[in-house]
Amino acid sequence: MTVRHEQPKQLIQGVLDMNIARQNDFTGFKGKEMYQATSLPIAIHEQIKKKCGFQPGHGYDEKKFRQIINDRDNYKLKTVPGRI
Repeated sequence: MTVRHEQPKQLIQGVLDMNIARQNDFTGFKGKEMYQATSLPIAIHEQIKKKCGFQPGHGYDEKKFRQIINDRDNYKLKTVPGRI
């Protein structure tokens, strides 16, 4: 069985643009108990999980997942500046 995850490119670009706007508007963690650190379109999330060795029933390497998210080339995936 083959499963494909696809999303329109306009939707993906819209999410990435919104993430950059949230980073620019971020005022800090002061007084906030919870915050949203990332916003990933499902197609990109599936690609990253595949890179991290996703196996059904076993999960994936979360440390490697965070490394990919924190990579400078992937800054558009985060809603807050800095490392996660």
